[in-house]
Amino acid sequence: MPPEEKSLRSRKKARTRRQIADAAATLFAAKGYDEVTVSDVARLAEVSEQTVYNFFSSKEQLVLNEDAAFEARLIKTLRERPNGKSLADGVRADVHSFLDRLKGWPEGPQNKGGMPYLIIVSPTLRRAWLEAVDRYSDCAAGVLVEAS
Repeated sequence: MPPEEKSLRSRKKARTRRQIADAAATLFAAKGYDEVTVSDVARLAEVSEQTVYNFFSSKEQLVLNEDAAFEARLIKTLRERPNGKSLADGVRADVHSFLDRLKGWPEGPQNKGGMPYLIIVSPTLRRAWLEAVDRYSDCAAGVLVEAS
């Protein structure tokens, strides 16, 4: 749905979510993931700490907020790949496309607050990312079992 067709409430929620995510990226870039608290993010975003948790279930989700979208995209890629295209080629192309899109966010000096960089430098986030990858593997296996 084009932005102009969304309700005022939907646009406000999307704006607040983006405001929180941008504040988190700014702080993570400046201080590092492990040094930033959810309270710090709330303060910079000018929202309550509870509002941050209304949009992001955990501090990790401030970075891995594309997790559910990635999982859904992976399942769709597996189910809808063209006949004759190998599973590995389909997944590889889609994963690279997804990561290329993410590596540029956020733009500018906040980039060190983005997912690829933070996963590299934070053991906490690396563990969360590896848990997500395990979940993706389980989902992929389930789709492949369905298809066979």
